[in-house]
Amino acid sequence: MKAVGRVAVRLAVFLSLLMLLCLSLVITGYVRRPGTIDWADDWLIFLLPVLPPLVTIVGWAATRWGSRPGTLMRGFLMGVAGVSSVYILIPAVYLARQYGLISIDGTAYWGLLVIPAFWLWLPATAVGAVAGITVAVLSTRCRGAWKRGGSVDA
Repeated sequence: MKAVGRVAVRLAVFLSLLMLLCLSLVITGYVRRPGTIDWADDWLIFLLPVLPPLVTIVGWAATRWGSRPGTLMRGFLMGVAGVSSVYILIPAVYLARQYGLISIDGTAYWGLLVIPAFWLWLPATAVGAVAGITVAVLSTRCRGAWKRGGSVDA
């Protein structure tokens, strides 16, 4: 089972890197076009779809190298990275099928990448973080009770 998880994490990181490359090409095209970016909120719109692949890469790297198993931080990171990894499939499909449209039309970029990132990824990431922390707490409590020889209720 662990081998399947490692393969899934590697695929998610690879897909995230590929998405970052595609998104950077699209955003560069918009930035080079005169009159496209006027205010700070324009940057928020352009950079919001970059956050899910970035969080996926950083989350899995931090889970792998930065935190000990069974800690709250590891639970948080696994919850956020797991949700981001699953969410990555939505914009990846849009980018694969509609890349030409997204790269030339700002409304398509906004409608296909920004809106789902705001309304799906942000709330799902919050739920994933809470779920990861909850699982870490329950896992730590159960493991502590089993080491003492008592029950979970004690």
